[in-house]
Amino acid sequence: MRMVDFVKMVRKHDPGGIAADESILAVTAVKPRRYFARGTGGSAGIVGVVGVVASVAGDAIREAAAKRAENAAGEPVGDAATWPPLEDLALVLTGRRVVLYDGGKGLRKLRGPVSEYSLERIASIAFDKGKMWNVVRIAFADGSVHELDSAKGQQLGAFVEAFVEALGRAKAG
Repeated sequence: MRMVDFVKMVRKHDPGGIAADESILAVTAVKPRRYFARGTGGSAGIVGVVGVVASVAGDAIREAAAKRAENAAGEPVGDAATWPPLEDLALVLTGRRVVLYDGGKGLRKLRGPVSEYSLERIASIAFDKGKMWNVVRIAFADGSVHELDSAKGQQLGAFVEAFVEALGRAKAG
């Protein structure tokens, strides 16, 4: 299976915000943390009464767990508090910054940019593979942290991993 080249796609369908001489190192798509836990990501395809009951119960359990986690985490602070509250985001890594775009209509129709963070403001990005979704943690230089969800799947997971690795290389030198 051939992987889509997100960098070429973003350049071809230029959403603006990145100069022609600014290199794009990586592109990935993310959603707000616990997006998939809210049941929007996959339980709707279960067929039959038992499936519907299991789906509703599962969604309620996931929603309650997400609410407890939100309450325990408190309000975001610092750079994490400036993260745009969009359902679909595309992160575009250049040699100087991470540019965020509204990706609600897909990578061919990015809107924005909606925000950006210089590499100096980002301390690190970590990627944890989960059973149902992947978690992306962005640690900012001010000590704040913002968590995101990334869809499971061989291709999408590879793009997040490539993004994290490219950011590490960009910050190193």
